[in-house]
Amino acid sequence: MIEPYNSLWSRFIYKNFHHEVFDPNGDWKIQGKGDLSDANGALPWIVFVRDRKKFEKLYPILKILETIPHTPIKYLLSGGFTGPELISEKYYNLIDSAENRLGTVNSYFGMFMTIVIEKV
Repeated sequence: MIEPYNSLWSRFIYKNFHHEVFDPNGDWKIQGKGDLSDANGALPWIVFVRDRKKFEKLYPILKILETIPHTPIKYLLSGGFTGPELISEKYYNLIDSAENRLGTVNSYFGMFMTIVIEKV
């Protein structure tokens, strides 16, 4: 899965410039008025990182193999889902290469994470 990640950078962006709620202190359940009425973009991080031990206890046949933070810049420059592209597509490979070199720095700046789960 590729889902939103909770880093210093992403939290700033999601809380200030994104239309959906991003509450890393939230619970697994969201009180809303109906389907998709009150989403919490931090929910994947809550379940698979913050509450990993709880997830593993509730779902012992599912093993979290990896949670890898990434993509601190490219998503924003692409305009995301609704905004205009801020750079030409021809620069994406260059940005992708730079982001891949960040390594562990992505823990602080990644906007997304790849979650790998295995059924055991």
